[in-house]
Amino acid sequence: MKVNIFVAEVDGNIGGPPEVLVLPAATNAEIPKGFRDGHWTFLCTTDSGNKLLGRSVQTLEGELTLNGYVIISSP
Repeated sequence: MKVNIFVAEVDGNIGGPPEVLVLPAATNAEIPKGFRDGHWTFLCTTDSGNKLLGRSVQTLEGELTLNGYVIISSP
């Protein structure tokens, strides 16, 4: 599955750990209402199996099916 990756700084903390928003690469995909006030920057389109996302394909695609999006936060 192709996904679009967006990144945002956490709490405006420049240089801090980013949050990553993963959306399906579909024309009807949109940033969820609770996350729209953040400053999201499009990073890339990639495969859901990209190991840099830190999730298994099954987990990521399951969350996308259930919620329509995935938020990945750095520890």
